[in-house]
Amino acid sequence: MDPVTVAGLAAGIVQLIDATMKVMKYLNDVKDAPKDRAKLAREATSLLVLLTELRYMVEEAKSTDPWFAGIRSLGVKMGPLEQFKEEMEDLAKKLEPQSGIKDTTLDAR
Repeated sequence: MDPVTVAGLAAGIVQLIDATMKVMKYLNDVKDAPKDRAKLAREATSLLVLLTELRYMVEEAKSTDPWFAGIRSLGVKMGPLEQFKEEMEDLAKKLEPQSGIKDTTLDAR
């Protein structure tokens, strides 16, 4: 695989990692989170581990690695990585505290 394709795929994974971390931050900042939010935070943490592993595997891969052809299809325009990143960004926006509204469930920092 050419270096440009590898770099693009790795960049897409990094963007998804960033969006996942933002969701995790909002979920972890909620004090006394209900069970559903706590479960979602655990799932996001597990996802982050998998995405980080995928990122390093992609960066270290050789174009002759058999598994790499399948992984490449994840990074196509509007492919699974891009769609998932958009969903995580939408979730992060929904979880973001509204400006001008004091949320008493968040820890004071």
